[in-house]
Amino acid sequence: NESPPGTPLRERQTVSPVPGGNPALDARLRVCQMRFASVQSDAVQAGELRDPAKVVVISLKGADAATMAAMPDRVAQLFDKEWLIDELFGRPTVAIIVTGGAQKFVMLPRVERVFREGLVKASLMTNAWVFTGGSASGVMKYVGEALAPHPDIPCIGMALYGNVLGKGAIDRKLSSLEDMRLSKEQMVEYVHSEADANASGAALEPHHTHFVLLDNGQAGPRAWGTEIEFGMEVQLAYCKQDSNRVPAVLLVVQGGPGTLKMVVSAVENGVPVVVIVDSEGAATAIKDFLTRTPREEEEIALALAYLGLAEARQNDAQGVLAAAREAVMEPDAPVSAKVELLAARNAFRSASQALSRATNTLLSLEQKLLRSPTSLPFHAPAFVKQLRLLRAKEDLIELFQLPKNATTDISQSILSAIALDKDLPDHKLLELAIQWNNLDMVGIILAGKRQAALKARAAKEGGELPPDEAEVVDTTRYNMQAALQLALELQKADVVAMLLSNGANVENVLLSRLYMLREKNKFRLFTNMQASALRELRLAATAAPAAVAVAEAEAARARSDKAERAARDAAAAAEAASGELRAALREAEERGAEERGEKERAQRALADTRADNETMAADAAAHSLVASQQLAVARADADAQRARADEAKAEVAASAAERGAAVRADASAKRFLAEAEAALLREQELGSRLVESEGRARAAENAVAAATAAERAHAAEEAEAAEARYASAVEAAAAAAEEAKTRYAGTAKSLIGTLRTQNLELEAKLKLSSESAVAARNPL
Repeated sequence: NESPPGTPLRERQTVSPVPGGNPALDARLRVCQMRFASVQSDAVQAGELRDPAKVVVISLKGADAATMAAMPDRVAQLFDKEWLIDELFGRPTVAIIVTGGAQKFVMLPRVERVFREGLVKASLMTNAWVFTGGSASGVMKYVGEALAPHPDIPCIGMALYGNVLGKGAIDRKLSSLEDMRLSKEQMVEYVHSEADANASGAALEPHHTHFVLLDNGQAGPRAWGTEIEFGMEVQLAYCKQDSNRVPAVLLVVQGGPGTLKMVVSAVENGVPVVVIVDSEGAATAIKDFLTRTPREEEEIALALAYLGLAEARQNDAQGVLAAAREAVMEPDAPVSAKVELLAARNAFRSASQALSRATNTLLSLEQKLLRSPTSLPFHAPAFVKQLRLLRAKEDLIELFQLPKNATTDISQSILSAIALDKDLPDHKLLELAIQWNNLDMVGIILAGKRQAALKARAAKEGGELPPDEAEVVDTTRYNMQAALQLALELQKADVVAMLLSNGANVENVLLSRLYMLREKNKFRLFTNMQASALRELRLAATAAPAAVAVAEAEAARARSDKAERAARDAAAAAEAASGELRAALREAEERGAEERGEKERAQRALADTRADNETMAADAAAHSLVASQQLAVARADADAQRARADEAKAEVAASAAERGAAVRADASAKRFLAEAEAALLREQELGSRLVESEGRARAAENAVAAATAAERAHAAEEAEAAEARYASAVEAAAAAAEEAKTRYAGTAKSLIGTLRTQNLELEAKLKLSSESAVAARNPL
């Protein structure tokens, strides 16, 4: 059902509704086509016809959780069933996701060269798809410029629609999926460029073939990065389809906080990562955090152990505190329960403070790892926490660093990173290794050593061990013939030789497929191979002479249609060569005469040279005398150097002693840490005792208050009784006075004096009782 080769792409893009499609999801998808003014003018001047870019805007405003979960799979169906990217560009064998700095930055020339060449080479060799952020700034701009000469490489940009410049013009041209199925899509003439970018928005990169624009209702500087998680879900939804799984790899160039977030999302989803550490930014920060000296590793290990101990203590203290609170809430809780609650609160506060100190110590040590100037912005605790997540998944990260004055192929690092994907079967990786022409990887897979290497790396870095896959090796052996067929189709002579030496059989090669292949790499068996490659293939196939004979017979038939023309060309070339030979003979005779003259001149020069040699012998004797004197001086210098060497040895011995002292100091530090922990325990015990003492003091204070209240009541009762007696006495005195006034007028004055004396005595007793009450109230 393939369309004729001359049919334009746009005429072949007829689509049909997706079986079992979800109308609610389809209503959130709006599409259009986009033509960039700058790219279109360049293509017209070059006499090329460049297809417009496909655009889909996904509205997730007000979407529920079910819609958010189903939308990535729906977009993957859009790629396959409606945009027909697989049919137009070919099914990818690798998905390369490029992330990095979104702001304008200048890449180092040698990094830019390696990045451009490696990305294009990896994409062409494996028919890869490239995913980016889609904007015309930062690393996305570099990707677009690198792929500009290769419109046959699909480049899909995933951007935040709210921050796309010129989205008003896009809005006016958007239509539904049904209109697209009826070929009623509208064209957007996009005119914005990189120069229009600002903190609130950026233009779309003009060399992308497809755009997926997320409309989540957010826009402006704070909205950058909100599309990262959804974009990763869409990419993984396409790569992990059940029909044909495609391995993905994340390529990191420079970058900021958004890049670090995307790297964390990738490793959490099992996507391997290649980090170009020379590009600065987040890439350099990741390299600094993962690369550690043994001393730094030991210090951080101790800090982690101390942090774990502090967390355990805080958890224990929190449990004790919760139990104490429940005990206090009981209706008949004793007084001791409140004392235990106070002690539990103090213990929890102390444990929390110890945990805070341990956390700050670990953070300080990890911040010291970020020593590069471009890593300083990542010292914040939130970024360090993300870097810790990458450390836990280090087995999925491949660091790519350029040596000085050297050219390195980044495409091989991409293949090495893909090999870290534990879910990728060996036979799939074997196909990629053949396409990359990576003999080392082919040899490792054929020897069945890949699973052992994955287990060794995971064990070294503390990751999860991959499951045993003995059946994968058998599957690889079973697909050996398919691997040989692929290597022949791609004309990988070295891989063919290796496969033949490992048991592949050339007799089962499908020669009809080699002749009739209509892919980009059209095959003409052995006609385009170098003679050296053909010789190597024959030597490698000595164990299968019959197979070699078949291959050579096929090669002879393939060359038969050119034999006659080649013979005529050879005859003409022979006649021309004969004329050249005669001319060469004449030139040789002339050169012989010249050489005889030069011989005579050389004999005369030889006589002159002998005379010069005698003169030089005399000069040599004089120089010998001088040299002997210089030798004596050199020996003296050597003796002095030996003395200095002895001094250096002494200094080395001293430095060794210093290192021993450093080791002892380290041991002392560890002992000090243990003593500090013991002191912390003693401090906690003393705190508990102090709380108990405070409880006893409060009980004593309560008892004193009760005693003071009792004394005050008793003194008040005595005072009231004294006042009653005084009142009675006064009344009796008054009655007696009246009686005395009538009966004993003469003795009244003396009686009144006696009563006054008694009154003074009663007042003195009342004052003494009040002073005793005050003394009982303040016993201290």
